[in-house]
Amino acid sequence: MIEKLNAHVHGIFAPYKSAKTATELEEELLQNLLEKYDDHRRNGASEQEAFKLTVDSIGEV
Repeated sequence: MIEKLNAHVHGIFAPYKSAKTATELEEELLQNLLEKYDDHRRNGASEQEAFKLTVDSIGEV
């Protein structure tokens, strides 16, 4: 599921790969989302539920 989350974040930033700041933001966002995903899992969410809650927390980018 972590690979799926990574692919989702990578897809968001794909159009901006030429900008160095986009790469830094992508890495920071991914780290924050992985922590959020882990929190949801620790609180009893299934992998699918944790993924959906985590991705939904991003909102519009």
